[in-house]
Amino acid sequence: MNNPRIILSAAIWLVGMASAAWAERITVNVDGMVCAFCAAGIEQLLNDEAAVAKVQVDLDASEVRINTKEDATLSDDQLREIIRKSGFTAGKITRG
Repeated sequence: MNNPRIILSAAIWLVGMASAAWAERITVNVDGMVCAFCAAGIEQLLNDEAAVAKVQVDLDASEVRINTKEDATLSDDQLREIIRKSGFTAGKITRG
């Protein structure tokens, strides 16, 4: 039979492992990003960074969400430079 304590413990462990997969969540507003081609360029440059675990681009909100790898980070200056290299301007950067 299923033991509720074991199931609950496993669920808590899985949630903990999922949240430990990255160190930091960063959101960057990007000025001028209007199409899927724009999004793909930014996503590729960010994915090339060693510190990046995951990138999600939201065209409707004109923002990029980045999860860094554990024990890794990207400074605001680094993020602004990556966005600039992709042909756009980084606006507000939020962490958390």
